[in-house]
Amino acid sequence: MKPILCILSLLLLAPGPAAGDSQQEPIPGLKIKVEQLYLNYHELAAVYAGMHDWANVVLDDDQELDYTQKVALFTNEAKMICYYQWRLLSIVEYIRPDALKDYFTLRLKDLARAKSDCEQTVRLLSLYAGFVDQEGLQKSIAAAVVLIRGNIYIFDRLSEILTGQTAASH
Repeated sequence: MKPILCILSLLLLAPGPAAGDSQQEPIPGLKIKVEQLYLNYHELAAVYAGMHDWANVVLDDDQELDYTQKVALFTNEAKMICYYQWRLLSIVEYIRPDALKDYFTLRLKDLARAKSDCEQTVRLLSLYAGFVDQEGLQKSIAAAVVLIRGNIYIFDRLSEILTGQTAASH
């Protein structure tokens, strides 16, 4: 038992990189875009939660409740797409260098699908916004559309970064 505690204490007390040490980012621009996805995910989660609050306001109007539930569903789907992309791209530093090209190729295909799905979500949210009577819910829909368009932009930039990485490895 004592040897295990000694090893653990050595690992925990071993000095890490100094705070001033700066390591160069392995793939320029990737980290900042992935971090932006993470922030957008949390903002979409807040918009989605707000849409649930609006559902409680319109409980007595079946059609308005239906519209509210649908826009919340679309927003949740976009939120999950954002989360999925963030999760897969935030682990790049843990992928073996010899497997990165294949990993990036898969991520490029996945980003294209995510972009397409988000574009469809923007069209659906814009359509439903015309049928919603609650001004607060319309503002939530508008906020979701802005965030989802932001994700589409980030997906495009990430695709450019990953395309450059796959081309550089040839």
